[in-house]
Amino acid sequence: MVSPLERASIEDMLLAAEETLRNLPGYRLIAAEDWIPDMDSHVMLAACRGDEVAKARQVKKEKGMEVWSGVFTNSLLKVLKSGVLEEEATYVDLINALP
Repeated sequence: MVSPLERASIEDMLLAAEETLRNLPGYRLIAAEDWIPDMDSHVMLAACRGDEVAKARQVKKEKGMEVWSGVFTNSLLKVLKSGVLEEEATYVDLINALP
């Protein structure tokens, strides 16, 4: 049997990241007060806006167990696992592949 992992605080995780990554070119400490993420190469996909509520539904899993699943997340995972996207697919291709 594998022992459970020790619980760690956010501060512990940030310090571990600092220890591991500090020698990389351009690395900045995430805990710094003036730190902001570089979003030049990131796209955020979300089920709804901050003032909206995402939809969920019950889905039957294996062995008949029913679980709640986000409609957007479920659709996104289906597309990502389906193989319909080319290797060089863009986020626009991904959005267009959603039902």
